[in-house]
Amino acid sequence: MLRWRSAASSLPITTAWCRPPWPRGEHHSGVNALSWIALVISILAALAGAAAAWFARSQARAAKDQALAAKDQVEIARQQAILSSDDLALAKLIRQDQSQPFVFVDIAPDESGFLLMIVVENAGPTIARNIRIRFDPPLRSATFKEVQNLQFPQDVIAALAPGRRIRWYLDTGPAIFGGNVPTSYGVTVNADGPFGPIDQLAYRIDLAILAGSEGRAQGRLKDLIDETRKSASALKDIRRELMSLNEATRSIIETRPPMDPPHPAAPDASKPSYGFEAEIPMETPARPQAQQTDPAGRTGSD
Repeated sequence: MLRWRSAASSLPITTAWCRPPWPRGEHHSGVNALSWIALVISILAALAGAAAAWFARSQARAAKDQALAAKDQVEIARQQAILSSDDLALAKLIRQDQSQPFVFVDIAPDESGFLLMIVVENAGPTIARNIRIRFDPPLRSATFKEVQNLQFPQDVIAALAPGRRIRWYLDTGPAIFGGNVPTSYGVTVNADGPFGPIDQLAYRIDLAILAGSEGRAQGRLKDLIDETRKSASALKDIRRELMSLNEATRSIIETRPPMDPPHPAAPDASKPSYGFEAEIPMETPARPQAQQTDPAGRTGSD
């Protein structure tokens, strides 16, 4: 290694770093090209590695996103399964509720509007069994004393078909509002359906709302007029049939040949004759006269 001193400084200066790696005076263009090619290849390899790393990172991110999406789909499927189970349970509950009987008790006027009736009816689609009814206070009547003997607090109605109604007399309208009897009752109804006991019904019946209401039988004058017209039409049909029958009978009588008078019977020789028997003359019956019919449909004799 050559050392020399600079004119400006007495420190030794090394020149090993700036000495070329080949001997001076040789031609080295090929070596320089190979170095550049190796450098470019190294750069390209580095870029390819970076691209591969970025691509791998992108694939990893995409795989992570797919995993998250699959997890979300699993959660959605689980939620749908829960909803489907809830829907099935709700549909089953609705079907059971729709198949249960509906028994209710009421105190309502009869068709005349004068009498008050205790009404028990099943408005549901199935049979109600073991019907238990409670009145609070117990039923009382100012007119029908046997109402006190109605055993609603003790007896059980064994069964009541769909649409079936049972009625009992309670009282008359004027008597229940003018007598010393309750006008408000608390009612509880229990019964069994096809799926077991149904929900208990508990409510209050207030008869005060019936005070001053209509107290006559339902119907209108127009209904009476319509029924009268129907009766008149039926009578006309009967009259027409009788006239047809009369015409047929007259035709038969007119076309039948006249009957010869019967011959007197020979005396019976086995009976004794006393010589004073009177002969009864035989007369030919007169033929009935033909009837005439006027344009109005009336019939009369000639």
